Amino acid sequence: MRVNIIARDSIHDTYRVRQQLAVLLAKGGYEVVYWQPSPFFSRWNKRKRVSFRGVEVDVISYPFIFRFNSLGLVYFLNVFLFWLANRLSSFSFHGTSILFVPHVISVFRKNSYLAFINDDFSLMAHPVFRASIRARYLRLASQAKLCFFSSRRLLNKYDSEGKVFYPWSWSEEICSDEVVLNSIPNRNRIVYWGTVGRHVNFTELEMLAETITELGLDLRVELYGAVEPTCSNVVADLEYRYSCFSYEGMCDFSEIKPETILVGLELLRKDFDFVEKIEFPNKAPRFLSRGIPVFYSGCNLVERGGFRAFGCSYDFIEKIQNKEDYSKLSLMAVKMARDESERQRMECLVEVFGS
Repeated sequence: MRVNIIARDSIHDTYRVRQQLAVLLAKGGYEVVYWQPSPFFSRWNKRKRVSFRGVEVDVISYPFIFRFNSLGLVYFLNVFLFWLANRLSSFSFHGTSILFVPHVISVFRKNSYLAFINDDFSLMAHPVFRASIRARYLRLASQAKLCFFSSRRLLNKYDSEGKVFYPWSWSEEICSDEVVLNSIPNRNRIVYWGTVGRHVNFTELEMLAETITELGLDLRVELYGAVEPTCSNVVADLEYRYSCFSYEGMCDFSEIKPETILVGLELLRKDFDFVEKIEFPNKAPRFLSRGIPVFYSGCNLVERGGFRAFGCSYDFIEKIQNKEDYSKLSLMAVKMARDESERQRMECLVEVFGS
């Protein structure tokens, strides 16, 4: 059976649910065609086969204007370009199609596709465009045969009849309880892995670094990921003032020696509207599968397994310094990864559109 995934990102933009979904379906024996946008008109309908995470996926490019896409005129121009590319294409959308973007609805009949809304894009947009963007995603959800959501809050906002579809852990990455317990004595790094932007709560990071310094603990706070220009001075200042704090650049999760990570951080600012919709970050399975708990603030992660509220820095330090309690928390984290594995997600997809 063929499954078309029509996305707004390249297949090579790793750790996105669109790419993970393509790999999951390919591993499950489905023929996957990944449609990605291209700003170059000469690349319309260029079909190629790509090896990605051990599987092969067909990739087709479609025309898309990235700049000012929120503007009504540009949005409808993208609608027309996708319709035109589809008409000129020798490749059809037969099989099941999963849509991540609303502007492609024009070539699909009502109830003929599945949809996936994985972010609250209306809240992330400029206030001027929020109403129109929300209307587009409401239409995407309402005309779909079924819509998946990355959180219950998004489901309640757009379509109470849809399904929640959290990110998942890959079976080959999930450690055994023995491996997790044996690695605990070597853990002393507190890691934030992701975009270092204005949504990050630098005040809490500073308080954490100050507490570690004050108590003289052998712990490090490390940041990995792209730094937004507006935050570079803040990061540099924290590095200068605290010897336990460092920015380590951008790299894949496997390259940051996860076996020595004590805790994963998701400390976010409450004043960013989209933050409250985060229940299960895309990065979380990488931590959980290795028995690394994730402590959070600002957002509303699901209250179970390896997720814990950060609280104040002293309470946080007390929780992770208690070896017995921390060992139990690590085992809960890896159990959560097993409960939220690719097998459970595949069973959900098979239920929706058949094996």
